Amino acid sequence: MKIGAIVNPISGDGSAVNFIPEIEKQANGISELVITRKGGEAMSAAERFSKNGFDLIIVAGGDGTLNEASQGIIGTETAMVPLVFGNGSDFTRSAGRIEMSRLSDAIKAGRTRKVDTIMVEYAGSRIHFINIMELGFGALVMKRFNDRRKIRRNTSFTRHILAEATRLKSFPIDMSGDSFSYSDDIVECIIANGRYFGRGLLASPGSSIDDGIIDVHIIEKMGKGEFFMKLSKIKDGSYIQDRKVKNYTAGSIEVTNPGIPFEVDGEFLGFSPLRATIRPLSLKILQLP
Repeated sequence: MKIGAIVNPISGDGSAVNFIPEIEKQANGISELVITRKGGEAMSAAERFSKNGFDLIIVAGGDGTLNEASQGIIGTETAMVPLVFGNGSDFTRSAGRIEMSRLSDAIKAGRTRKVDTIMVEYAGSRIHFINIMELGFGALVMKRFNDRRKIRRNTSFTRHILAEATRLKSFPIDMSGDSFSYSDDIVECIIANGRYFGRGLLASPGSSIDDGIIDVHIIEKMGKGEFFMKLSKIKDGSYIQDRKVKNYTAGSIEVTNPGIPFEVDGEFLGFSPLRATIRPLSLKILQLP
C-alpha cells in the first residue's frame, strides 16, 4: 500500500510536527511526507500523490488543511485519512474521528466511504468545501480569528465571537435554491454539509455528509442584545427552532447580491455573489473499523 502524509506544522498549536514519528510508526512507514509551509501546498501535494497512485493520504491538520488537501483528490479513488488535529477538526466530528492511537487499526482494516463535497463558484474562482460555509457574522469571526492568530498563535475563538457580536452587522441577501427563495436582512447564513463548526458547536443538527443535500440555516436580522441571548443555542443546535431562523434544503443555492463576506471550512475567502452546488459522494475517506 502506498501512503503519503501531509502535515501542517502550526496545527494543534504547533504540536502536529512532533507526531510525525508516531504517524510513520502507525502507518508502518510512509512513501512520502510533505510539511506545508504556505497556502496551496497541501492541495498540490495531494494532487501529486493521487496522480502517482497513492492509496491513502494521511492529513494532520485542522479543517482548513483537510479542506485544502481534499481539493487535490476530489473525484479520485485516493482516500484521505483525516487525523484529529488543529483548532477545530470539526469535519471529523461528522466523518469519524481517527485519533492517532487508532490510525494503525484504521489503515489495516482499509474501510473507506465516499462523502459529499460542495462546490463554490465566486469571483471567477472555484473551490470545494467539505464541512460548512458561512456568510455574514461567522465569516467576520473567522477573518478576525485568523488575522489575530498570525500575530499570536494561541488566541481564544470565543473571545472573537463575543468581540464581533458587540459590533453586530446585518446584510441584505437575495438567495435562491432548488425549491425556495429568500430576500431579507440577515445576521448569518450557514450552508452545511457537515454538522459541526467552531470547535464542536452544532451548526446543522440534521446534516449528513453523504445524503446529497445542502442544508441552509438563515439567522435573520436582530438586535445585539437578542443575538447575545441566543448565542448559546448554537452549542446544541436548538437555534434552528427559533422564529428568526429559516431552514431549507437544496441541491444548489445562489446568492446574487454583492458584498456579503463568506468563509469555507474556517478560511475567509471574500464576498458574494456566489453559487454553491452539491457534488454527491465525490471524496473518498478512510473510516475506523
